[in-house]
Amino acid sequence: MKKLITACMCVLVTMFLCPVSVMAETEAGILVLPEDDGTEYPVRGISSGYNHNEEVYEVTVPENIIRLGEEVFLGNTNLSEIQLHSKLQKIGKDAFLGTAYYDNPENWEEGVLYIEDCLIAVDRNKIGDTYEIRPGTRLIASGAFEHCKNLNKIVIPDTIEYVGEDAFANTGFYNDQNNWNHGVLELDYLLLKVAEDYTGVLEVKDGIRTIADGAAQACWEITEVITPESLVHIGLNAFSNCSNLEEINLGKNVETLGRGPFHRCLSLEDIVVDEQNEHFQVVDGILFNEELTSVVKCPQQITGSVIIPSTV
Repeated sequence: MKKLITACMCVLVTMFLCPVSVMAETEAGILVLPEDDGTEYPVRGISSGYNHNEEVYEVTVPENIIRLGEEVFLGNTNLSEIQLHSKLQKIGKDAFLGTAYYDNPENWEEGVLYIEDCLIAVDRNKIGDTYEIRPGTRLIASGAFEHCKNLNKIVIPDTIEYVGEDAFANTGFYNDQNNWNHGVLELDYLLLKVAEDYTGVLEVKDGIRTIADGAAQACWEITEVITPESLVHIGLNAFSNCSNLEEINLGKNVETLGRGPFHRCLSLEDIVVDEQNEHFQVVDGILFNEELTSVVKCPQQITGSVIIPSTV
């Protein structure tokens, strides 16, 4: 029985951590993305298997899919119409590179490519010292501003919820040590990056609402994370591979956790959730969603036996 439970949990964890490639249908040039994996489980993220398809000219991302992987639509040279939705949390690097939409100069605004309320990519040769992100922008794709070395100042609207990994890596803003506060890089209400040599307790500053994807990934010496009441979103792999992280405290307003935020946190013992939080709860040391329908995280240091509620 123990082996069976372990095997089932491994399958569940794999499903949670890994984007999947499920066959999509093309109908008269329209790519129809899957709603489930062929059983009853909804597809939440897509990765490979959708690129270099010259037959596709239109795609609509359904609301069940909240993550688009790296290069997912790369090289679809006739793809010119793209419909996203307001629940999307992740757009991987170069997701639309080489599509007709990407290559159409009319879709670029001062060297920046948007799709609806998502900032997709930047032409670093056309970005100057300062850039003001368009009002209403909700999501910034992974690597969007990467290597814009002359970009020293970014003005952001208060509508941004999700920031992809390395969205501002190797920009002038990122490389200026004056912008780092004791090993933490912030941009208004966004926490973008934590230095890999950060040591001890990471107390996220009050006023931070979003922690970017991979923000503290592989920060080996962080032992505890305390989040403020202002925090709403914790990004994908935000604290993965923090091998000495023992405790995480989630404030009352945390609503969403990206895929695998505490993956391979081998020392993790305790997850504490504010009792007023309406989205998550801890039962017998395990992090669940509020409805007890999903196991979100079992700390690696839990021992003995656990009981998974029948509601899961």
